[in-house]
Amino acid sequence: MFTKYYTGWHRDLVRPASPEDFKKLFDKMHSDKPTKNWEVKCLREGLPFNMGSKAETFCLEDLNDSVVIPILELFREAGVPLILETKTHYVGLERYMDVLKDLDCAVIVAIMGGSDTLNYKLEPGVPMASARWYLVEQLNKRGIWTGVRWEPVMATINDKQAMFEQYAEMCVRTGAKHASIFNYRTSLPRRGQEEFEKRGINYIRMLEGNLDEKWRPKGQALIQALKDRGVKVSSPDFVNFPFGNACESCCGVDGLFKPYQFTFQHACKRIEEEGSVCWDDMEEITFREPKAYERMKEHWNGGGQYYYWTTAPRSRCWTGTSRA
Repeated sequence: MFTKYYTGWHRDLVRPASPEDFKKLFDKMHSDKPTKNWEVKCLREGLPFNMGSKAETFCLEDLNDSVVIPILELFREAGVPLILETKTHYVGLERYMDVLKDLDCAVIVAIMGGSDTLNYKLEPGVPMASARWYLVEQLNKRGIWTGVRWEPVMATINDKQAMFEQYAEMCVRTGAKHASIFNYRTSLPRRGQEEFEKRGINYIRMLEGNLDEKWRPKGQALIQALKDRGVKVSSPDFVNFPFGNACESCCGVDGLFKPYQFTFQHACKRIEEEGSVCWDDMEEITFREPKAYERMKEHWNGGGQYYYWTTAPRSRCWTGTSRA
């Protein structure tokens, strides 16, 4: 469980989590003592804890270290809802399943589209895509809410229409409750170029194909393939796909856990339902992290480099008619 983004993963970077750290966290959650710790505030609010989005929880090392089960048991005892994201099939081992079946949890399995051969080329060492699809099916049969995540969709590599159709079929076949999609982005482009080109892939061509004007029609084609088969689909990319998401949560867990509403996707939902949204609507939401509040307020009127939320620079309302 890393506290920072990947800086190039290898076995020597595996760091065990401490059950004692989680025990202290949950003790603070149950305490009546006032706190400024945002994580504790979120837990007291009943929001789910997300584990595995930037590191793999169910890794080979845990078969020896046995750290994960004591931590999961702490979640069970504390009654804390949990979203688990994983790329492996280890989560399906009985040792974990015996705890997960009694947890208030959702499992999101990361699987990209395309063949086992292509996926192994892109992610050597990760279990085959077909093995992860089998895992999705088995978890859902066990009654554990399980969805999938396709991140990233990569132009010229795994963005063929046939792959979109096959992915949607697999979601239906395995009972996937939701699919989350996004395209490629990285904070380490030089490392990315090196790794892709080792595999004989034209990295620059892929990046050019992932520019918004090309990504939007591709992403929409994948969304449509999923919707045509009745699969719920959402994307955290509210800039390119602000409306039409099946869920407010890009994980698809709406209705499972208490939502955190102070988000741009919540604003998009307000527009869908009511035709427009104003900053005053967002200010009515009382539970918000101060730094996120200021950042969102700045971007609301087009102050950021990524998106505008208004048709006029000083407007406090947005109707969804303009986007940078």
